[in-house]
Amino acid sequence: MASARKLSVAEDSLVGASCGALEVLIMQPLVYWKTELQQQRFTLARALNPRFAYRGVWVSAGSCAPITAIQFGANGVCLRFLAGTSTEPCIAAKISSGMLAGMASALVQSPCQLVEINQQKHGGNMFATAQQIYRSCGGLGFGIGYSMTAVREGIFCCGYIAALPMLRQLLIQRWELPDSAATAVAGICAGAASAVLSHPADTIKTRIQGSLFQEPGAKKHPELNGRALGIRTALAEMRVSGSLLSQCYGGAAPRIIRIISCGFIYDALRRNFEAMARGVGRDWPEQIKAPLQLGLKA
Repeated sequence: MASARKLSVAEDSLVGASCGALEVLIMQPLVYWKTELQQQRFTLARALNPRFAYRGVWVSAGSCAPITAIQFGANGVCLRFLAGTSTEPCIAAKISSGMLAGMASALVQSPCQLVEINQQKHGGNMFATAQQIYRSCGGLGFGIGYSMTAVREGIFCCGYIAALPMLRQLLIQRWELPDSAATAVAGICAGAASAVLSHPADTIKTRIQGSLFQEPGAKKHPELNGRALGIRTALAEMRVSGSLLSQCYGGAAPRIIRIISCGFIYDALRRNFEAMARGVGRDWPEQIKAPLQLGLKA
């Protein structure tokens, strides 16, 4: 049936881009609250002020669209490769595809969040912040924090793109829950688990990226010579400040709420956009449809 056809890589990517941009516009304040808590600079007055809470929203939305496009597209490519001749990928293939898709998207997301975090922290616009990073560290400076971003995104992407649908299917088949109830349970469980597992990497990434430009009165690190903290230095600094575990989970509450919400938002948008994508091209003339599908058919 036409409605059951698999989407092409281009269609997967378009669905992902649409989901990512809309999710950021809805959830941006929670991102700001999370980064402020992680850097121990949260104040209620700033948190409730849209001028602060929506700082960096355009770079975030503009970066999230290609990031989720990469995640959805890469996930589709990996599933096709790992599934081989099988009609339905196995559980290991779905989990591996989600992890690899998240790690691939971090190549774009990490530089964008480096700009976003420093814009939120020091003000200014995203272009001025990007220029400041380039002047201080060169082109390689935009790779600061990539490894921790890759760990975080691999776990997060696996949660919403693989674990949530698999858990929903299990709940429907084994416990015969209605779709809405199964989606609610699966979204909460998958979202909470991926948020808890990935949050330490997210905190360390935020600390590293936020340390690039020091605020007046902040602790100086002359040995870094203007560079950002490394993972070991960031962890050592956190140990001196107090409990490492509590600091690794700083800002966890707004992030857990956001990740669970992300799961529901992405899942709902994905199912609707995929249905639209399957229907839109179904009756197009061949002279329009063939070039779009050339080399991209699932």
